[in-house]
Order: sequence, then structure tokens, then C-alpha cells
Amino acid sequence: MRIATFCCLLLALVLAAPAQTIDGFFETQINAGAGTGGADQYQVTLQLKASEAVDLGSSTLRLTYNPSVLAIPSGATAAQDLTEGTDYTFEDFNDQYVLNTDPLEVATYTSSDATRASTGELSVNIVLSSTGIGKSLGTAFTDVIVLTFDVLTSGNPLLNWQTSTSTPTEFFAEDNTTPLTLGSFSGDTTPLPVELVAFTARASGFSVDLRWQTLSEQHNRGFEIEWQAAPALTWTTLAQVPSQAEGAGGAAYAYTAEALVIGTHRFRLKQVDLDGRFTYSPQVEVEVTLPEGYQLSAVYPNPFNPQAQFTLALAATQPVEIALYDLLGRRVALLHQGELVGQKTHTFTVEGQALASGLYFLRVQGRSFQRVRSLTLLK
Repeated sequence: MRIATFCCLLLALVLAAPAQTIDGFFETQINAGAGTGGADQYQVTLQLKASEAVDLGSSTLRLTYNPSVLAIPSGATAAQDLTEGTDYTFEDFNDQYVLNTDPLEVATYTSSDATRASTGELSVNIVLSSTGIGKSLGTAFTDVIVLTFDVLTSGNPLLNWQTSTSTPTEFFAEDNTTPLTLGSFSGDTTPLPVELVAFTARASGFSVDLRWQTLSEQHNRGFEIEWQAAPALTWTTLAQVPSQAEGAGGAAYAYTAEALVIGTHRFRLKQVDLDGRFTYSPQVEVEVTLPEGYQLSAVYPNPFNPQAQFTLALAATQPVEIALYDLLGRRVALLHQGELVGQKTHTFTVEGQALASGLYFLRVQGRSFQRVRSLTLLK
């Protein structure tokens, strides 16, 4: 009777024993210029520990990240005991087993691999080659897998474990059947040097107001504002704006690009770190238009010798005459007579080689307007 009682008690204790729990953690760091084409590289080390030592079987580690900030990782490397090639193999994107000597591959966890990865969902599959030979996972965090991402642009990586969805991270003992309970999963996300959360451009006449906002800044020297006017392909630096924040506070910035011509204008920010490394923001595009009437610039230089220039922009296509007169009212030059296209900036040159020094008047006459500008030729 005592033996039966003891056996029942032992069975109850076994049944009441808590399931093995697996905790996860990730550490991150930025490797400057180590990515593709000299891009910064975002390195993520996945770590695991058990509530009690357990031999690890086939398992899947699932994470999410921000695909607009980090590129799809090309692969991963195993760390610590998992690198010993006789026990584990690893799956690639096509669910094909690869040789133990190959690097660990990143796999998506549905059939639509590319779609899943491009939306920031991925998994790393660890496959035990044969049951009963898994490596022991101890009670202290152990580096298991290292993922590497190319940094596409500044922003929040939004790196997280997936533990509560219909396809969460999952672990099995070395029999590849007994599930291990998920415990605490967290991570230490290293912020990218500058987290840009907004960048806008708004046309106001012949100027464009630029506004941008950062959420956090680390080691940021400042921003270079670059400009491109279509159809040109080259970028020109308009200004340099020093950093106004350091740390998690972020800052709001503003800059106005002035004296722009009618047409398409593009702007981007070149964020420069203290060590000289830089990252480009997404481009913003804006149209500068003339809503009504006309826009006649000043003549420059004035006084001039031998040439001066000015611009004329029209809201609508119309015939225009542009002529130069002397003090006696005599027309000494006809610069243009005919139709000018609207929503375009036209540039004209006044030639002074054949003229005497003195005061002249430039008359610009359109269908519904007339303007006169004075200019002086000094020889």
C-alpha cells in the first residue's frame, strides 16, 4: 500500500513539474560602412536561455522589422554551439536544407517568401539533423544567431520578436516533438544616428518652404539641403543646417529656397554624422507655378557692362514685345517680339557693346500688362 502511495505521489510531482521555458533577447549594433556598397550595417545578435538546461531541437525564431529602414537580410551566421556542423542544418528561402558548412539562412514563414520579407516579417529556422543529439541550452543567455541588415535610410528599425501572433516564435526539445514554453522576449534596439519622421516641401510663389522633424539624433553634425531642378540630373547643395538636438528629444527644422524658376524642383536632405558618414533622406518634389499675371525680375547687374540679364514668367501663353529705349525715347534694340509660353521662365540678355554709356529704359508689354525697368550702361 505504501509503494502504491509513493508511486502516485511521484507521478503527481512529475505531472506538476513546470514546462521548460525559453527566454529570448537581442542585442544590436551599427557597423559603419560594412554593408553593401558602403552602406551602414545593422547587426542583430539573437540570444536564448532556458529556465533549466535543455537540449534544443528544431525551432523557429520569428521577428518583425521596418522594411523602409532596413533591407531584407541576405542571411545570417550561427553562433556558439550551433556552429558545430554535425547536429544542425538550416533552411533557406525555398525550404531547402543546406550543408552544415553553409551559413545559416533567413527564411520567411509563409509560401509568399518575398512578400513576407518585404513587409518586414522573417523567420530563422534551426533544424535538428537527427533527434536526440541537440546541443544544451543553459540558464544564461547564449548567442545563437547573428542577422545583418543593410541600412536603407534613417528611421526607427522597429525590431521585435513575434510571440503572440498565429505564427509565433516556437521551440522544441531534441525529440522535435515536445514544445518548450515561451517566456520573456525583448531586445536592446540601437537607434540609428538620426530618426527622421517627416520631410515636406510647399511652394509659395517662387520660393519653397522645407520642413523636417527628427524624433531622435545621435552624433549628428547636421543636414545639407540638396536641390535638383528638372530636367537636370545633378544635385546642388543650397545650405547647411547644424543639428539642433542630441539624444532622444529630436528637433524641428525649416529652410526656405528662394528665387526659383517655374517648373519641377526636387529636394533631399543629406544627414551627416560627426565622423563624416552620411545618409540621404527620401526626395520630396514640388511644382513652382505662376497662378496669374506675370513675374518680371530686376535687371542684373545694374549698372552693367557689357551685358545684363533679366527673366520673365507668364501665367498664360501670350504675345509679348520687349524693347530697349534711350533717354530720347528712341528704340535702340528689340529683344523679343512674338509669343511666349506660359508657366515657364524666359531669360533675356541686354547687349551693350554697340550702345553708348548712359541711362536706358526696358519696356515689356504683354496682352494685359506693361512694365518699364531702367538700367545704366557704364563703359
